Amino acid sequence: AAIGGMGIVQAVKGYMVVKQNSVATQKAQLAMSRITRELVEMINVPAGATSTVVPITGSGNCAGTDCVRTIGLHNNAIKIAFGNSANPTSVANGDILIDNVAANGFTLSYCSGTDRTCNSTTWAAGNDSALAAIDISLKIANPDGTETTFVNRVAPRNNGNLGGQSMPSGSEGAPSAWSVP
Repeated sequence: AAIGGMGIVQAVKGYMVVKQNSVATQKAQLAMSRITRELVEMINVPAGATSTVVPITGSGNCAGTDCVRTIGLHNNAIKIAFGNSANPTSVANGDILIDNVAANGFTLSYCSGTDRTCNSTTWAAGNDSALAAIDISLKIANPDGTETTFVNRVAPRNNGNLGGQSMPSGSEGAPSAWSVP
């Protein structure tokens, strides 16, 4: 009976660990979805971005003239702050997207033009059309002491990106494999 009781205790502990990790993973997926959506829809970077904070000007659907949104790491939480043009690199008073971020668990890397490695950890304001993609890495601390990492590469679509491969001009004509009606 004692061995059977120990087996049940271990099964319940295993179930609780899986349940807690599942909740943490769902929170991380929601945070990554929101961050991805904001970065895809961004128009420009109004102030210098770092490896842990990116200020962006969102799409034209914001009210008034202050459309700056800032996403960043603050006190082991990723936050988003709205209407932040006075201090565009601060997320201290922002809304929490996810907490329990592991130490050094949120990093942003910036890709320019055809750079596929995204090694830059900063991005200067006003250099928007050269921003081809942003790599996001999010590491959460699970309740059982382990860490889970989520990564994503986001290509902004509204920033006038001129990076990547050039499109053929009209004078070059279509490649032979294309059929032009």
